[in-house]
Amino acid sequence: MVAEASYARMAQLDPNAWQVHKVRAELYSSDNKDREAIAEYEAALIRETSNPDLYEGLGDSHRRLNELEEAQKAYLRELEISPGNPIAMYNLGSTNIDLGNYAIGIPLLRAMLKIYRSSPNAEYYLGRGLAESGQDTEAAEILENSAHEDADGEVGKRAYYELARIYRKMHKTEDVQRTLAAYKRLRERDDKKKAGTLEDWRKLNRSIGTNGTTAATAPAPITH
Repeated sequence: MVAEASYARMAQLDPNAWQVHKVRAELYSSDNKDREAIAEYEAALIRETSNPDLYEGLGDSHRRLNELEEAQKAYLRELEISPGNPIAMYNLGSTNIDLGNYAIGIPLLRAMLKIYRSSPNAEYYLGRGLAESGQDTEAAEILENSAHEDADGEVGKRAYYELARIYRKMHKTEDVQRTLAAYKRLRERDDKKKAGTLEDWRKLNRSIGTNGTTAATAPAPITH
């Protein structure tokens, strides 16, 4: 409440201050309104051009909208302003992997992992980039680390999937079976969670309908 009052007072004093636009952008972002967040970040950057956090937030919003080239530009500017920043290295490196720019993404992720030696996300993207570049042995080693460090999470699930593909290419049958089984286990767990969420929503709708009000339409299951 104190913070909200402070921001409101700041907006009254100078509604066009870059800090005001930054706060608005963060609020929009937290509410999954990334298009509105982008507009606020851009407004902030007109007044404050050397703040890496603004470029990071802008890049994050573009990335959530799958606007990877725009995200890449924002993250590049973030790294230019704060060279050696491992978060900026990760942001730009992983985005380049998604764009297929492996020669750019791989060195950035290697440099980031020299600072943060344990980062399942960075290892996942680095492993992907190495695999796509034909460096299967090193890719498998790095992805194994990623899967081990996030064994029950989303990153671990994706790492196991990539590992199964790599081991199949390397004709390592036992490793294919092991990693594919781990991937299927995590996928089935997530599917059960989604099914449970959808069933809870349906139960709520049935209850609302019983009480005489109009039942809402159930949302589509979340996909990744």
